[in-house]
Amino acid sequence: MGTLEQGARNAIRTCMAVKPGERVVLVTDRIAAEVGDALERAAREATPAVTRYVLEELGPRPLRELPKELADAAASADVSLWAAASVKGELPVRMAYRKHLSRARHGHMPGITRELMEQGMCADYDAVADLTLRLHRRLQGVRHARVTNPNGTDFEVVFHPSWKWLPDTGKFHALGDWGNLPAGEVYTAPAWLHGRIVTNLLGDFFSEKYKELVPPLRFDVFDNRIVLDSIEGATPEVVREFKEYLASDPMGARAGEFAMGTNLGLSRLVGNLLQDEKIPGVHVAFGHPYNEQTGAPWTARTHVDVVILDTDVWIDGEQVQARGRYLL
Repeated sequence: MGTLEQGARNAIRTCMAVKPGERVVLVTDRIAAEVGDALERAAREATPAVTRYVLEELGPRPLRELPKELADAAASADVSLWAAASVKGELPVRMAYRKHLSRARHGHMPGITRELMEQGMCADYDAVADLTLRLHRRLQGVRHARVTNPNGTDFEVVFHPSWKWLPDTGKFHALGDWGNLPAGEVYTAPAWLHGRIVTNLLGDFFSEKYKELVPPLRFDVFDNRIVLDSIEGATPEVVREFKEYLASDPMGARAGEFAMGTNLGLSRLVGNLLQDEKIPGVHVAFGHPYNEQTGAPWTARTHVDVVILDTDVWIDGEQVQARGRYLL
């Protein structure tokens, strides 16, 4: 475990590779103010051209649409970081912001906290990048996966031959590179997913509101969509809100992401999706399929991840994970 300052410097220097004279746009909020302060200090060590925006100063939370000044700032930035709390209803605004990043390298940090800066952001990103790229090479051209774990997870996935696998190495050094920080995963959009999922963590605003789910949430996926009546476990409030979230978009219950975490510096849930989805294991998301990157031919205004640990994973019949440990 490192310090807030070490995590901020790792983000600015190692992950974003900020150079003197580059224009950095930093989007923060009052909830994650100390993280924003640390990132701003680290960025100003690298370049004087740093502009910081505080979301509460642009309008009441949750923001319902992207302010023009943020859109203009994104379009002119060389490097961008979104380091703010994940607030219910703001996902479309974050998605709109990313679409305006015409050339900037972007570190996406919704839900960031001091704890994550001291843990996941202090990881050895050379090691994270090495495993991520090795796994990415292994997954090229695969057609089928099966995932199980001791809690009752058991599902199958079919992959589309022309949809892309994306490596999230945590190093965003080339024009237009972007990804989440803390980082470490390889992901795609599944063409088909079917089976049973048991999870201890939900994404979007759920992870900040409910943290780790005890007991876990359980549900069935039939022919690529969550069966809403099968959702059980956790608490009645979680079940109700999860169903409402999935039903809020026509594609909200459709499987939109299949991913494997590759941050070897992580070993336990902390109740925050931004870091927890990077633990070696599997996470699946429902809703938006990152169609701009993966090539999947649909979209959604929602995207909610479910994190699954202690996973056994078989890719085209070959086991690549045993209880979350890689066998590459």
